[in-house]
Parts: sequence; structure tokens; C-alpha cells
Amino acid sequence: MSPRPGWRGCCARGRRIDEVLVGTVLASTLRVATPLLLCALAGLLSERAGVIDIGLEGKMLFAAFAAAAAGAVGGSSPLALAAAVIVAVLLSWLHGLACVSHRGDQVVCGVAINLIAAGLTVVLGIAWFAQGGQTPPIGPEVRLGPLWPGAGGALGLGERRRVLERREFAEPLELRERPYCIDEVGHVSSTRPLRRS
Repeated sequence: MSPRPGWRGCCARGRRIDEVLVGTVLASTLRVATPLLLCALAGLLSERAGVIDIGLEGKMLFAAFAAAAAGAVGGSSPLALAAAVIVAVLLSWLHGLACVSHRGDQVVCGVAINLIAAGLTVVLGIAWFAQGGQTPPIGPEVRLGPLWPGAGGALGLGERRRVLERREFAEPLELRERPYCIDEVGHVSSTRPLRRS
């Protein structure tokens, strides 16, 4: 039995649609995964410093909301970026104050930041913009474009690797405070330098 005359053309068109779909999915995956990868790197650095920062997602959500709100109201990229940085620094200070000064549990404080961020950003979005918990659309003059595609990411990853290879970040904070514990837990000896791989 011979196939219909238009069968080969239909298959070729379907293959092109699949290639476009795969390309679109890969591009959107890279675009959406970038903030999560940067958040994971921040978690890695805080973990190496001895802080269990579960509240990174909440800080990221608060900072993104502050940037979007400031950008929608002010119409300026530097203003939006400054608002995001200020909000993230204030939340980190609050987390440190609760955990260090008031001896709160790091995990509980981080979960509290996440829960407060999930609720408060929606409530503030409804109260300020009356758009169902969302910020108004932001124009292209506020959006950040690629500054140096590829170069900034490569520089950031190289710098993080250099920082993580330093001795101060190679051992957890508890082991640096009590060097006699290093040998007990089977970690690197306190008298020998760390080997670089």
C-alpha cells in the first residue's frame, strides 16, 4: 500500500515544528533557570560560611517584587535595582539578627522568611496596584538587557571557584572555631594544608 501523496511533506513540517519547540523550550529553560542557579550559588557560599540559609527563595521573591514595584512606579532601571538590593540586604540583616543576636533557629527563620514573602508580596501587590497581586507591566526602558553576554557569567563562576578554593571556605565554620574537632570527625588535619584537586 503506497502512502498518500502529501505524507512526506507533513512529516517534514512536523519535524520542523518539533525542532522549533525544542529550541524554544531550551531557551526558556536557560532564561528561567538563571535566577535559580544564582540563588543556588548564594546558598553554597552561605553554607560554606556556616549559615543554613533556607530563606533565599523568600529574599529573592521580596527583592524581585521590590524591583518590579519600583520599576513600575519610578520607570528607572537603577531605581529598581537599588530597591531590590536594599530589600535583599535588609532581609539578610533581619535573618542574621534573628539567628545570631536572638539565637533563633536558622531553618525556622528561613522558612518564616519564605512564608512571609509568599503572602506579603501578594497582599502588597493587591493593595498598591489593585491587579490581583501582580505589579503593572514594566516597559522596555526598565528591563535589564544583556550587558556582556557570556562574559559576566564566566567571570562570576571563575571568581566563585577561586573563593571556594581558599582555605577559609574549605572547612565549615564550626571546624575553624574548634580545630581539635577536625581530626575527630575525619576531616582534613588542622596541621596540614588542604590539597587542591
